[in-house]
Amino acid sequence: ENYYKLKIFQVLTSSLSLVFNFAMVGIFMLIAFIFLAVATSSIIGKALNNPFLGYVSVAIIFFLFAILAYSGRKKIENLVIQNLSKKYFDDEDNL
Repeated sequence: ENYYKLKIFQVLTSSLSLVFNFAMVGIFMLIAFIFLAVATSSIIGKALNNPFLGYVSVAIIFFLFAILAYSGRKKIENLVIQNLSKKYFDDEDNL
């Protein structure tokens, strides 16, 4: 019984830590990505002498990335599930 309590505690704390770290890194990456997108659209807009076309160009690029991510979602999902299952079910030495 104590083994299962300890195992559940380990899984929960590892999961919470993973989510927290992912959220923190994701927030900072999102902020950096926003600044990078604005700078890129500004550069493209200046090159085309039309700021609107710069922003539309970056929006189209993001749309293409979204389509690629959506089309590869199953592969990414399977990779995440495999890695998490190895961490939580095959790792009995950490207790």
